[in-house]
Amino acid sequence: MGSSLSASDQRATVRRPRVALVRFLLTGLSRDSPIPRLIRRPVWNAFYSMNRRDGTVADLMTFLNVGYLSDLDELSDEDTSDVADRVSELLYDQVVGAVDLAGLEVVEVGCGPGGGSAYLARAHHPASLVGVDINKKMIDWCRERHLASNLRFLQGDAQDLPIASDSVDVIVNVESSHCYPSRARFFQEVARVLRPGGSFLIADAIFGDLDKKGSDLVSAQLRSAGLRIEDCVDISENALAARDAVSRSRNFQLRTEKLPSLMMPFVEESLCLKGTRIYEMMVSRQIRYMRWRALKPAELATPSSAERS
Repeated sequence: MGSSLSASDQRATVRRPRVALVRFLLTGLSRDSPIPRLIRRPVWNAFYSMNRRDGTVADLMTFLNVGYLSDLDELSDEDTSDVADRVSELLYDQVVGAVDLAGLEVVEVGCGPGGGSAYLARAHHPASLVGVDINKKMIDWCRERHLASNLRFLQGDAQDLPIASDSVDVIVNVESSHCYPSRARFFQEVARVLRPGGSFLIADAIFGDLDKKGSDLVSAQLRSAGLRIEDCVDISENALAARDAVSRSRNFQLRTEKLPSLMMPFVEESLCLKGTRIYEMMVSRQIRYMRWRALKPAELATPSSAERS
């Protein structure tokens, strides 16, 4: 007896358990407690390594962030053909804000596939920009794909940066710190590496109910590291607007159709497309998207080796 289900219905039936499993895993990983923090990094590392092995997936994910959009008028006709990349670039512009990177030494920690580092190097004209990521395959990919005279990539751990103390003017960190075992330890490294007066520009998803005051905890960790907060803004609505624009994009839909079917649920959830569990958590404010700008005060200069001895 033949099946009465259409081909699309059959695909949906097979797909449903995968989506449920992916949602369960990502919801568990998103919890801001010791065990999820411990396993979050190896899980994402495995996904990113797989991403680099597949050219189609790699091309889809030049950036790994939710993006920023304050008004649809921000998107020109040219942008709408590649809306996913454009809203990600707009997020980097929002993170940088009024900080002039021209002629400065800049590091992006957690550079991922390098789209953000390449954009900053091209559009904001730093003297040098170093993209740092713990994933070797990702760094190899960046070195092959993003070529510019003021841009290079370095493998390294955010919690033990392979960068000299007091040597960097600006550190950028976009949608990455939630993957680290300890944000507090990372912020201490930021304070060590920045020059006195240097800027720390960070945007990230903050997990947990509003009553848990996740953004207050991050602010406290920044202050505990000795950094002075200049600005703290909730940009959740702008992140959702960006996800809506990407989810509507026919061009983006055509690109995702080339992905292996087994990967689709994970890709959709990790990209926070409309209708996914992560998207719903942002709508319900279980996840907020925050941006901070902080400074390293002059009095926080790292002692020289002679002074420390």
